[in-house]
Amino acid sequence: MTKLFFVGLLCALTCAFLIGCENRSATEDSDEGEASGDIEADNEKWLDTEVEVEPAGSLHIIATGTVRLNSNGVAVHPDGSEIDTECGDDCPMPNAPSGALVGQINLSSTKFLVGAEYVQEIDDGGVLYLIVNDDSYDDNEGSFTVEIFYTAPEVSGDDDVNDDTD
Repeated sequence: MTKLFFVGLLCALTCAFLIGCENRSATEDSDEGEASGDIEADNEKWLDTEVEVEPAGSLHIIATGTVRLNSNGVAVHPDGSEIDTECGDDCPMPNAPSGALVGQINLSSTKFLVGAEYVQEIDDGGVLYLIVNDDSYDDNEGSFTVEIFYTAPEVSGDDDVNDDTD
Protein backbone atom coordinates (compact mmCIF):
# COMPACT_ATOMS: atom_id res chain seq x y z
CA MET A 1 0.00 0.00 0.00
CA THR A 2 2.78 2.45 0.94
CA LYS A 3 4.73 1.63 -2.23
CA LEU A 4 1.61 2.25 -4.32
CA PHE A 5 1.07 5.59 -2.53
CA PHE A 6 4.60 6.79 -3.34
CA VAL A 7 4.28 5.69 -6.97
CA GLY A 8 1.04 7.70 -7.15
CA LEU A 9 2.71 10.70 -5.53
CA LEU A 10 5.61 10.52 -7.99
CA CYS A 11 3.16 10.39 -10.91
CA ALA A 12 1.22 13.37 -9.53
CA LEU A 13 4.40 15.41 -9.05
CA THR A 14 5.62 14.61 -12.54
CA CYS A 15 2.23 15.57 -13.96
CA ALA A 16 2.21 18.81 -12.00
CA PHE A 17 5.69 19.74 -13.13
CA LEU A 18 5.44 18.77 -16.78
CA ILE A 19 1.88 19.75 -17.70
CA GLY A 20 0.87 22.20 -15.02
CA CYS A 21 -1.71 20.35 -12.93
CA GLU A 22 -3.00 22.50 -10.09
CA ASN A 23 -2.80 22.08 -6.32
CA ARG A 24 -0.10 19.40 -6.23
CA SER A 25 2.96 19.56 -4.02
CA ALA A 26 5.74 17.42 -2.66
CA THR A 27 4.53 17.96 0.89
CA GLU A 28 0.80 17.62 0.37
CA ASP A 29 0.58 13.94 1.38
CA SER A 30 4.17 12.96 2.13
CA ASP A 31 7.43 14.06 3.71
CA GLU A 32 9.33 13.39 0.50
CA GLY A 33 8.84 14.18 -3.15
CA GLU A 34 10.45 14.05 -6.55
CA ALA A 35 9.74 15.85 -9.79
CA SER A 36 11.48 16.22 -13.12
CA GLY A 37 11.07 18.25 -16.27
CA ASP A 38 12.62 20.66 -18.74
CA ILE A 39 13.48 24.32 -18.22
CA GLU A 40 13.29 25.92 -21.66
CA ALA A 41 15.93 28.57 -22.42
CA ASP A 42 13.49 30.77 -24.34
CA ASN A 43 11.01 31.06 -21.45
CA GLU A 44 11.42 34.52 -19.91
CA LYS A 45 9.09 33.75 -17.00
CA TRP A 46 10.01 31.91 -13.82
CA LEU A 47 8.78 28.31 -14.14
CA ASP A 48 6.48 27.29 -11.29
CA THR A 49 7.60 23.72 -10.54
CA GLU A 50 4.61 23.32 -8.19
CA VAL A 51 6.99 21.70 -5.71
CA GLU A 52 6.21 23.03 -2.22
CA VAL A 53 9.05 23.22 0.26
CA GLU A 54 9.12 24.04 3.96
CA PRO A 55 11.78 25.86 6.01
CA ALA A 56 14.48 23.44 7.22
CA GLY A 57 13.55 20.93 4.49
CA SER A 58 16.27 19.54 2.24
CA LEU A 59 16.25 20.40 -1.47
CA HIS A 60 18.40 18.60 -4.03
CA ILE A 61 18.28 19.63 -7.71
CA ILE A 62 20.27 18.01 -10.52
CA ALA A 63 20.34 19.76 -13.91
CA THR A 64 21.74 18.50 -17.20
CA GLY A 65 21.69 19.65 -20.81
CA THR A 66 22.82 22.72 -22.71
CA VAL A 67 21.30 25.98 -23.89
CA ARG A 68 22.40 28.61 -26.38
CA LEU A 69 21.84 32.21 -25.40
CA ASN A 70 21.60 33.28 -29.04
CA SER A 71 21.44 31.46 -32.35
CA ASN A 72 25.20 31.78 -32.90
CA GLY A 73 26.19 31.24 -29.29
CA VAL A 74 28.21 28.48 -27.73
CA ALA A 75 26.51 25.76 -25.71
CA VAL A 76 26.19 26.63 -22.02
CA HIS A 77 25.74 24.06 -19.24
CA PRO A 78 23.57 24.65 -16.12
CA ASP A 79 26.52 26.26 -14.27
CA GLY A 80 26.40 29.06 -16.85
CA SER A 81 28.89 30.77 -19.11
CA GLU A 82 32.56 30.57 -18.21
CA ILE A 83 33.11 33.81 -20.15
CA ASP A 84 30.13 35.92 -19.07
CA THR A 85 30.42 35.25 -15.33
CA GLU A 86 28.04 38.07 -14.32
CA CYS A 87 24.86 38.29 -16.35
CA GLY A 88 24.07 41.94 -15.59
CA ASP A 89 21.28 44.09 -14.20
CA ASP A 90 18.60 42.95 -16.67
CA CYS A 91 18.94 39.29 -15.66
CA PRO A 92 16.91 37.50 -12.98
CA MET A 93 20.11 37.02 -10.93
CA PRO A 94 22.56 39.76 -12.06
CA ASN A 95 25.66 38.42 -10.26
CA ALA A 96 25.26 34.82 -11.54
CA PRO A 97 26.69 33.68 -14.89
CA SER A 98 24.68 34.08 -18.08
CA GLY A 99 22.84 30.90 -18.95
CA ALA A 100 23.04 29.47 -15.44
CA LEU A 101 20.04 27.74 -13.92
CA VAL A 102 18.80 29.83 -11.01
CA GLY A 103 16.04 29.28 -8.48
CA GLN A 104 13.83 31.06 -6.03
CA ILE A 105 11.35 30.00 -3.35
CA ASN A 106 8.23 32.05 -4.03
CA LEU A 107 8.76 35.02 -6.30
CA SER A 108 9.67 37.41 -3.51
CA SER A 109 12.55 35.57 -1.84
CA THR A 110 16.29 35.62 -2.42
CA LYS A 111 17.42 34.05 -5.70
CA PHE A 112 20.04 31.29 -5.64
CA LEU A 113 22.36 29.67 -8.15
CA VAL A 114 21.25 26.09 -8.87
CA GLY A 115 23.83 25.24 -11.55
CA ALA A 116 24.37 21.58 -12.37
CA GLU A 117 23.67 20.50 -8.79
CA TYR A 118 22.17 22.19 -5.77
CA VAL A 119 21.93 20.63 -2.31
CA GLN A 120 20.77 22.87 0.49
CA GLU A 121 18.55 23.14 3.55
CA ILE A 122 15.77 25.60 2.75
CA ASP A 123 15.35 28.84 4.72
CA ASP A 124 12.04 29.92 3.19
CA GLY A 125 8.88 27.93 2.68
CA GLY A 126 6.83 28.05 -0.50
CA VAL A 127 6.88 27.04 -4.15
CA LEU A 128 10.13 26.39 -6.03
CA TYR A 129 10.60 28.46 -9.22
CA LEU A 130 13.38 27.98 -11.82
CA ILE A 131 14.66 30.00 -14.80
CA VAL A 132 17.64 30.25 -17.16
CA ASN A 133 19.61 33.39 -16.25
CA ASP A 134 19.66 35.73 -19.27
CA ASP A 135 18.75 39.29 -20.28
CA SER A 136 17.07 38.38 -23.59
CA TYR A 137 15.11 35.17 -24.16
CA ASP A 138 13.76 35.53 -27.70
CA ASP A 139 16.96 34.19 -29.32
CA ASN A 140 17.67 31.36 -26.86
CA GLU A 141 17.59 27.67 -27.76
CA GLY A 142 17.68 24.40 -25.83
CA SER A 143 16.71 23.39 -22.34
CA PHE A 144 17.95 21.99 -19.07
CA THR A 145 16.47 18.77 -17.76
CA VAL A 146 16.05 18.94 -13.99
CA GLU A 147 15.40 16.39 -11.31
CA ILE A 148 14.11 17.74 -8.01
CA PHE A 149 14.28 15.80 -4.75
CA TYR A 150 12.75 17.23 -1.59
CA THR A 151 12.70 15.95 1.98
CA ALA A 152 10.55 17.75 4.55
CA PRO A 153 12.08 18.71 7.89
CA GLU A 154 11.90 16.09 10.62
CA VAL A 155 9.13 16.69 13.10
CA SER A 156 10.12 16.13 16.69
CA GLY A 157 7.70 14.13 18.82
CA ASP A 158 8.70 16.14 21.92
CA ASP A 159 5.71 18.47 21.50
CA ASP A 160 3.35 15.73 22.74
CA VAL A 161 5.26 15.08 25.95
CA ASN A 162 3.53 16.38 29.08
CA ASP A 163 6.14 18.09 31.27
CA ASP A 164 3.78 18.87 34.17
CA THR A 165 5.31 18.01 37.49
CA ASP A 166 3.66 18.32 40.90
